[in-house]
Amino acid sequence: MNIKITFLLISTIVTILNGCSSTGLKSYVALTTSEDPQIQNEAVVELMRIAREGSIIAQVKAETHLRHLTRYQPVKQQVIGLRPLVWLSFVADDGYVRERSQSRISAILEGEYWDEQIRTESLESLSELILGQLGTPEELNERQYLMSAEKLEREGALKFILNEFPSINLATQEHAIFVFEKILSQEPLIELCPPEICEPEILINNASQEEYLAAKSKWQSKSEEIKFTLWQELQDSLDRNELNEAISQRIVDLNNLVASLPISSELKSRMTENPLSITRSQEES
Repeated sequence: MNIKITFLLISTIVTILNGCSSTGLKSYVALTTSEDPQIQNEAVVELMRIAREGSIIAQVKAETHLRHLTRYQPVKQQVIGLRPLVWLSFVADDGYVRERSQSRISAILEGEYWDEQIRTESLESLSELILGQLGTPEELNERQYLMSAEKLEREGALKFILNEFPSINLATQEHAIFVFEKILSQEPLIELCPPEICEPEILINNASQEEYLAAKSKWQSKSEEIKFTLWQELQDSLDRNELNEAISQRIVDLNNLVASLPISSELKSRMTENPLSITRSQEES
């Protein structure tokens, strides 16, 4: 009987250890105990992969680990956990996981518990996802490329920031405007192209010239759609009189960027014809 019990215990332990990586526990332990940047980066990537490759159970457990990490661990560990948490918030297959992850990011941006550094780092992680700088490293034909978020996922992250914008404190709003400026100013580089527009062969420069130029043109167009959506949403925010005078003026000052933005002449004309402006009712208030 003792031999059977011992065998069962050993089998259970082996099963748990083998399953750690699939649920993110192994990565969570690495992020909370290791000071090695390489180990931390590998843990972050493993957690991000779960969003697209893991089972629903694995996604739920990974999200739970990250919520705990960004609430109860020291600031340094919290910052490291923000990128995979943001990734799960918009890329995870499971709607429950996306909703729970977004609720934590919202609590960070609006709540008083978190340090201001955590709030600004949350915005930075969101901007990286929107710009295509956040993703999982992949390899094709011995050449590496970044598998970034899809266009709809990026738009979801942008709308999330815009929805949170009126509710966050002044310092965080200031940083959010800096993020808006980065989004407007980002050149649509091919390596930042969403995966549904640019196949891996294009990202590693292994496609025909015709395919490359077609993808580049489409990405330019889709990138400008995101930028003009941001422009319109900022004007809507001004029209709703949700912001104080200083923040409203900072938004209006974005008009000064238009001439130097890496966008088509058509979009420059649309922005020039529809400048960001403070409504009369807000000026009077």
